[in-house]
Amino acid sequence: MKNSLLHAFSTFFLVLLAGVTTAQAQALYVNDGAQTGDVYTTNAGNDATGNGSTTAPFATVAKALASANATTTTIFIDAGRYSERVVLNKNINLQGVDTARTVFDGGLAPSDVQTRETGIFITTTGGTPASPVTIADLKVRAYDYGIQCDNQSNHVNFLFEDVATTENRQFGIYWNGYPNYTENITFRRVRATKTALDPNTRNNGAGRGCSSSTAAKSTF
Repeated sequence: MKNSLLHAFSTFFLVLLAGVTTAQAQALYVNDGAQTGDVYTTNAGNDATGNGSTTAPFATVAKALASANATTTTIFIDAGRYSERVVLNKNINLQGVDTARTVFDGGLAPSDVQTRETGIFITTTGGTPASPVTIADLKVRAYDYGIQCDNQSNHVNFLFEDVATTENRQFGIYWNGYPNYTENITFRRVRATKTALDPNTRNNGAGRGCSSSTAAKSTF
């Protein structure tokens, strides 16, 4: 009887653990090296020892994206400053805390030299009308392009909500849809300020907070 109870308890524990693992896979967590203002996590981020959980978050979005599997829907980015160049190559949401506390900072000072440093570079194709790929509650500053998409495929069903771009050297947001098409791109409470401050050059259209270059069948 004792062995049967022990076996039953062990089986229940393994099933429960599997359920927790599955739930964690649906959301991954990122934090910088500090815990000031944190909402989602309880420890500093570390790409070497973290597992993407709330208690052992990663330090970069890049590590979270590389670790994401087919069930991952959202990467939660806690309060902090992040200097990385994110390549969003999977249909996964990026959820910050708010525009004051989750900040991607490229560290580029104003200059008359144009490069193509991008804070969040979108290469993934997008979500569905009911479940768009969402970037929310974060700020992107001091890159050449705050947020930009590539022009290698069609991009559909994206939502930008409560996003701020500021002090980027060329564009706050540049939606580069040509020669493909763009459909169902929604901006809610998006603010782009102080783009291409002096001595930045205004060449190649620089200085626009939000700009798009798309072919036919484009809806925003």
